[in-house]
Amino acid sequence: MFSKEAQTATKMPRFTWPINFDSMRAYRLHWNQFLCIMSFIVLVGSISSVDAATTNLQNCFTGSFDASVDLFPVKSSVRFAKSFTIEYFKSYKTITENGRVFVLYQCGTPQPTGNFPSNTKFFSVPISSAAVGATTDVTFLEAFGAGPSIVAVDNTYTTPTSACVIQRINNGMIKSFGGYNLSSADVLFDSSASNNNNISIYASTEPTPLARTETIKLFAAFYNAEDKAAQFFNNTLNNYNCWKSKVNSTASRPVIAFVNYYDGEWSIPQSGFKPGLVADAGGQLAGLSTTYTDLPSLVADLNARGVDIVIDESYFLDGLPSLDMVLANYGLNSSNYTSQRWGKNIYRVDGQITSSYSFDWFDGGQVFADAVLNDFMNIINSSLPTPSYKRVWIRSIYNETPKVYNPNDCKDYSQPTLSPSPTCTVQNSNNSSAVSLMHVGVLHVAALLLAVVSLI
Repeated sequence: MFSKEAQTATKMPRFTWPINFDSMRAYRLHWNQFLCIMSFIVLVGSISSVDAATTNLQNCFTGSFDASVDLFPVKSSVRFAKSFTIEYFKSYKTITENGRVFVLYQCGTPQPTGNFPSNTKFFSVPISSAAVGATTDVTFLEAFGAGPSIVAVDNTYTTPTSACVIQRINNGMIKSFGGYNLSSADVLFDSSASNNNNISIYASTEPTPLARTETIKLFAAFYNAEDKAAQFFNNTLNNYNCWKSKVNSTASRPVIAFVNYYDGEWSIPQSGFKPGLVADAGGQLAGLSTTYTDLPSLVADLNARGVDIVIDESYFLDGLPSLDMVLANYGLNSSNYTSQRWGKNIYRVDGQITSSYSFDWFDGGQVFADAVLNDFMNIINSSLPTPSYKRVWIRSIYNETPKVYNPNDCKDYSQPTLSPSPTCTVQNSNNSSAVSLMHVGVLHVAALLLAVVSLI
């Protein structure tokens, strides 16, 4: 045992450090800043995880297959189109299009079995190659960036109105139908074929411009690109409705007639999307008969119906027509065309063509509803959609010439084709995507965190 004195002698002296309150305040400041920064990093990381989860697989599924796991987190909702529906299941989706059924199952998973119609066609998705028969289908694929997947086109009678496709045909990267084994493509988009990999898509039968544009969702389903199709369609929808709101609803509405002449007969194609388009642009469609077999009857009816504007959809087999050739179909010439109230307002739909005289009106005109609306707004009111607007497809036969696609215009083919419509300045914020709103939320949180840090 140590004595009390010895125990006392072995104790170390006690030192007390002075407290520096300024240093403690700095420590607390740095600690709080660190916590804020770490919280922000975690939040951004969680948003990145959400983004990753909202994209369907772009490759085959790998790993242990679980039939209860949803492999399609992004699903298309069809709002306007009438010719097709899309229904989603865990590892496959079914497309019903004009009474036909197509089953698209995720690559790397078993082909589904069940009570499907006997003529059901099965496709493993996402596909990587497509043979395309209709030129319109080319434009739909390019609109969500799937253009590079095109391996063959049917250019027997018409050339796709795409600078990149024309360029690839010229350099041999895209084959013609006659020189390609169509069955080797993952999908054959063609209405006239009966191959096992064939599907026919008829956007032109849809009842409104937006319904035609929404057909992009059908094409995108084969590529698991529902997110890209939704982005394209929502942008088009918002832009279309915004420009539509710019039309003066109280102004007088000029009467517009579509006329198509062929082989001694004048037809009046006024069904489908045209009534809605003309009304949205600020006009009204003429209530004409469907066909005329003699010119005097057509002219008399155009006048009786108070037609102000004629949209000539006639196709001339010899190529781009002269002014006199167009006027002759209406009993007019370059000297007397003003004798009819509609004579000075004759437009054609060949404002954008290929060198072989294929009309982009039948291709891009089906895909870009907002730009089509802009063209018709402009022929009704030249100050809309903007005073400097240049129409894409609708051209005056008197003072405008078509734009011809040039293969050298092809730039980055991996990027989606943008609509030629100018962006409307008033957007409906309610149509913003959840992911976009989430990103905005991140920025708000970041600003709040920085504000808190500055006050500490």
